[in-house]
Amino acid sequence: MLESSCLLRLEKDGFTVLKRGRTFKAFEPVLEDMTEEWRGQAFGRFALSYTSHEELAEELAAELASKLGLEPALEPASPFLRTMIGEQGLVFYFAASKG
Repeated sequence: MLESSCLLRLEKDGFTVLKRGRTFKAFEPVLEDMTEEWRGQAFGRFALSYTSHEELAEELAAELASKLGLEPALEPASPFLRTMIGEQGLVFYFAASKG
């Protein structure tokens, strides 16, 4: 089973994606490309920081879950993620079944 993770940091004009040491801006057109990249993965995990954008994060989480066919769960951020998204950050984890 493959496992990958992607941290999305929400901003006023979109969100920043931090993945495998690379940082790039992601907006609506890029979201399609990003989800296409993940379709071949057996397992995916996305972390969304929404310390000041809770409503937007919930909408984005629902949209990503729908596009990727994943089930979201909300958890407190791990110590590692808190260093990136802040002490108050919460994390959405999305996991797809192996099928």
